[in-house]
Amino acid sequence: MRKMRKALVTFVVTIAGAGLVAPSAAATDRERPEEAAGSEEFAAGLQAAQTGAQTSRYVKASSPEQAMRILDALQSPQTASPSDKALAANVQYGPCTLKPSVIHLRTSGDRNTLGAKPVTTCEVPVTSIRHDTDLRYKWWLWWSLADSYPGPGNQNQKRYEQKNVAWRCNGADSTTWAGTTVGTMVFGGETYYARVYQTPVDKDCGA
Repeated sequence: MRKMRKALVTFVVTIAGAGLVAPSAAATDRERPEEAAGSEEFAAGLQAAQTGAQTSRYVKASSPEQAMRILDALQSPQTASPSDKALAANVQYGPCTLKPSVIHLRTSGDRNTLGAKPVTTCEVPVTSIRHDTDLRYKWWLWWSLADSYPGPGNQNQKRYEQKNVAWRCNGADSTTWAGTTVGTMVFGGETYYARVYQTPVDKDCGA
């Protein structure tokens, strides 16, 4: 369900001296909207992804939480804890790779709908593939969550392309958009996970 966004923030501006001063108390109370939860983690992952590999191989893990620890350690080993480094050092890869998509205005939505189509490709058919994609927009200091899109996935295939990411633009304001996709794949009775980030783009599509 679409959430209400864009809380108002009050700024104090002075003409003389330094110009801008710190936000008022009212601004401090409102400066972090609810939908900005997870913004710091998203920003850190996005930055690391932009300086490293854009694709992600699927890694075996006992849970989504453990998978994120492994993927974080593989992506940013310099900041990983010793226990997470140990997990990453013993990582087992699956036969699939997840590739991000360029965020675009969908032609099927009269170019008034934002979309993305992340793709998983495999060396052999696997039991199942599923994607979960979040779209976020840059507002002030944060990457606020616009919406989440669980993909329907498929079974016994070598490829899956998620096609249900569709954000209906709220006006035509220029907005910076980015996203992340977590892939879940089952093969040989084991579960594997991958994660990629959609590169930030500016689109005339309001949040």
